[in-house]
Amino acid sequence: MNRPPQDPQLLSELAAHYALGTMRGAARRRLERWRALSPELDAQCWYWEERLMPLLQGLKPLEPPSRVWQGIRQRLHLAQSAPARTRWRVAAWAAALFLAVGLGAVLYWNRVTPEKPVEAALIVDPSGEPVWQVEVYGHADAERHLSVRTTARAKPPAGRTYELWALPKNGNPVSLGLLPQEEGAMQRVLTQPQREALSRSEKIAVSVEPAGGSPTGQPTGPVVFVAPLRGLG
Repeated sequence: MNRPPQDPQLLSELAAHYALGTMRGAARRRLERWRALSPELDAQCWYWEERLMPLLQGLKPLEPPSRVWQGIRQRLHLAQSAPARTRWRVAAWAAALFLAVGLGAVLYWNRVTPEKPVEAALIVDPSGEPVWQVEVYGHADAERHLSVRTTARAKPPAGRTYELWALPKNGNPVSLGLLPQEEGAMQRVLTQPQREALSRSEKIAVSVEPAGGSPTGQPTGPVVFVAPLRGLG
């Protein structure tokens, strides 16, 4: 497979394994190539890196009982006086196994108890047909990410792109990134300025911008859609 997959759930699982380090060798190199081609996969990698790295920082070294090392040496047919390098290698594999089990639990609970959005907006065209469904997950003072579902009606003018904006009260619009132009779903982790802007916004907007987005950090083209951002809590 030379092109990145499109399934959002598969992208999330691949990104999680990549961020954790359990993906190695050719598979890891292939995903890094995909990441450069897919904004959706890149956003998922950032999301999992920010989500998993704090877990690693909280881990403390734990010296297992001597009987555990003895059992490992017997199973691996190691001499009783195994060199320190071998012991550290075994410890590294044990830590990787522990983290892999933890990752499996995270993915399992993501499926069993899916996270619910805290805010949402439906952007429709003049005929009332949906173009994008925007959902915000998380809380303003913590990790937060944006999910966008795109319909087949999201076609910008030739050579242009659509950009999404938060419209905070008593402040300038803040870009929430470029909107996907192909039918499907994507997620991206929000930055601190984006989270703060959304916490003060009751509406979001879409403008038409040059390819690559606004060069000024503010809308430069016509604002073609404005939609209310509704709290779901």
